[in-house]
Amino acid sequence: MKYLIILACLFAATNAVSKEFMADFVGKVRTLGDKCVGEVKAQPGDIDTLLAHKVPETHEGKCLLFCIHKNFGIQKDDGGWSLEGGLQFIEPLKADDPAMFEDLRKVGVTCSTKVEKDADPCITAVNIAMCLVQEGKAFGITSELFEI
Repeated sequence: MKYLIILACLFAATNAVSKEFMADFVGKVRTLGDKCVGEVKAQPGDIDTLLAHKVPETHEGKCLLFCIHKNFGIQKDDGGWSLEGGLQFIEPLKADDPAMFEDLRKVGVTCSTKVEKDADPCITAVNIAMCLVQEGKAFGITSELFEI
């Protein structure tokens, strides 16, 4: 599921990231994605929308992103952004590709100041994902660079 692992595309955007690192990371994301699909009761249409790299129209589809973010520490239980959690999330990348780690750190810092917490944590999750993708492009990090 390509969009479910949009965060993985950020890691795969450079050849410097080892295949072993990516294989481990993708496995974790797939497992988490499967867990979150059941948890938020996402429907096949929600998943298809994510696979098409589009923002889900349904609330459950948006909450799928929140579940993923929350489990990776990017968002807090109340839906707020967690820069500290996001940095911990990418910490394993530091040893594998320090330059990519630094680029992602910059993207995270930028998005942490741009994305405001919405009353609905699922809307915040969508806004975070959109910011990460948009700001990532400034560093040449795009979802098209990632293939499963």
